[in-house]
Amino acid sequence: MKRIIAGLAAATRTAFSVSAEEYRVTVRTSALHPALLEVAFGKSVVFANFGRPAHVAMAKGGTFDTGRIRSGEGIRVRIMDTGTLDNVCAYRPSMRDRIVAT
Repeated sequence: MKRIIAGLAAATRTAFSVSAEEYRVTVRTSALHPALLEVAFGKSVVFANFGRPAHVAMAKGGTFDTGRIRSGEGIRVRIMDTGTLDNVCAYRPSMRDRIVAT
C-alpha cells in the first residue's frame, strides 16, 4: 500500500530490512529511536515497530502520517522536502522524535 501525503512524503508498508540508502527509526513500546535523525533529501526513513502495541508516527503539521504500524511491521516514508519534522505517535503522544532533512 502506498500513500502520498501532502506531496511531501510517500509512505509504504515494508519489511524491517533497510538498505544503505535508507534510515531507520525503531519504534518500541514507549519510545522512538533515535530521537534525532539527519536525513538527506529524497531518502527514505523506515519506521519499524519492534514494540508489542501498534503505533502511528506522524509529523506535526501533517507532512506525513504512517497510519497504523502493527507489531512486527514497518512503514517506509520518503522525505520529499528539506527542513525539520517534529514527529509524535498518535496513540502515545509522549513518544517523539525529530527528523532534519537536508
